[in-house]
Amino acid sequence: MQQEINLDVITEALSEFQGDPFVFFEEVWGLTPQPIKHKYLPMLEHLMTTPAKYFNLEVSLFTNGMFGEFKPNKHLTWQQTLLLIAVKRAINDSPENPFPRQISVCSGKGTGKTFLVGGIILWFMFAFPLCRVMTTAPTGDQLFSVLWSELSSAIQRMKDFYREQYIWQNKFIRMVANPQNWFARAKTSGPGEHGALAGLHSEHMLAVVDEAAAVEEGVIDEARYTMTNENNLIILISNAHTATSFFKGTFEEGSGWINIIFNAEESPIVSASTVAKVLLDCGGDREHDKYRVHVRGLFPKAGLLDDDEGWRRMYDDRWIDAFFATTSKDTKLTAPYIGVDVGGEGDDSSEGYARDALLAQHLFTEGTSTPESVAKLTIKAIDMTEADSHDVSIDNFGAGADVSAKITLLSERDLFCQGVNVGMKCEDPDDRKVYFNERARIADMLLKWGIQGGKCVPNEQLRKELEGIYCREAEGSKLQIMPKKKAKKLGLKSPNHVDALWLTFAQDTAFAMRVPRGDHLFYPDRPEEEKENNAINPLDKHRMLPMV
Repeated sequence: MQQEINLDVITEALSEFQGDPFVFFEEVWGLTPQPIKHKYLPMLEHLMTTPAKYFNLEVSLFTNGMFGEFKPNKHLTWQQTLLLIAVKRAINDSPENPFPRQISVCSGKGTGKTFLVGGIILWFMFAFPLCRVMTTAPTGDQLFSVLWSELSSAIQRMKDFYREQYIWQNKFIRMVANPQNWFARAKTSGPGEHGALAGLHSEHMLAVVDEAAAVEEGVIDEARYTMTNENNLIILISNAHTATSFFKGTFEEGSGWINIIFNAEESPIVSASTVAKVLLDCGGDREHDKYRVHVRGLFPKAGLLDDDEGWRRMYDDRWIDAFFATTSKDTKLTAPYIGVDVGGEGDDSSEGYARDALLAQHLFTEGTSTPESVAKLTIKAIDMTEADSHDVSIDNFGAGADVSAKITLLSERDLFCQGVNVGMKCEDPDDRKVYFNERARIADMLLKWGIQGGKCVPNEQLRKELEGIYCREAEGSKLQIMPKKKAKKLGLKSPNHVDALWLTFAQDTAFAMRVPRGDHLFYPDRPEEEKENNAINPLDKHRMLPMV
């Protein structure tokens, strides 16, 4: 009987709560928006009606100086207010005034984004009967110690009646009125775990991804496949600790996502001393990657934040822009090298690239592959480009191990391609002093080739993958490329296009002769010249006349 009474009361409140989360925040926690100065009020009101395509721009124009005094436990910060306006717009979306139901929030530390998103979860649960809420984060510590803990705290701060409608559990929050069918679920989404936002269905659904910069794209894709109803809503929140990820893509122009940035410099709940300390640690440089991420809520330019291992981007934006600065298309290459990365039957595609002394271009792609299918594509590419089969390099690790043999068996003429295991140590002793393995060597060949003027026919997928290649100096300053397992943990997809392009350098000794190795040039076909010994005997250094 108690459940029926509560359900009746809840139903009466729905008409107010469903269309306006601000009403819920004021009723349940007594929180109202931080007051805005009178002359800026029309700007704020305009956010409620401006076309969606202008929303991101208009949101970016607000600063803390436009708002009045902030009072803790009484006000939502102005940044939280902007996010709640976006949620209100999304939930009231209509054909006459369409608005994306995909919201992405990038934030500095301590700005109150997690509390606000926790409040949105509890509002959504209360306002939409029998709804399902799915929450995830890349690690259990982030999900349960941060977001789930924040939800528990928010429930405890509710007025008694509202608090009594929720049942908080370790991995679920359920509504008393119907606990089996009306709930929020917490499930981690580590590397390869794409089901955290899948498996639930309801007329009203909300998906929340915390630390979204480290979550794989497949997790978000699963949510899209599951959440097909027009009443669904997806919110991503994160610190932008990687320069590349699916999360970063949601902030690119034309992505279709609503974007909001919580800059800690502008937050009324982040102390000036906290910001000043970070700035001091960064040498007073506001463009320092650490300051950009932890304070300004921006993506790093080159480094990998929150990482003590020294990873940095291998190919920066200037290099990539120059690399694709060509109008050449379908140009016939001269004596090309071909690289083939074999994806097999998993999620990775098989890719082929060709490159001569000046230009690289994409040859083929295949979603699901077998050794025989890739062999046939490679034979076709050899015939089309008139390449020497000895200049064809195939990744022979895993699914690619049998491709070279298949090419020999299936070709009408004798074709002998080179199998390459990029995880092995370099063959040449001088290379082993500089590179962690063969993968690092050919990655550096591409970098130097681009610096010396090498270009590639524009390819958007290759560009995205190049942005996500990280390297560091390890084991005596040897260049190492970030292993794929670690990259996957950061939400970075396997660089199949890049792997194939790298392989075009595996047999190219002519270009390798032009690549510096520390302080000298390396020539693989010549013995290193002995250095003259010009040392002076200390007993002779004061002699005025030469010895006879």
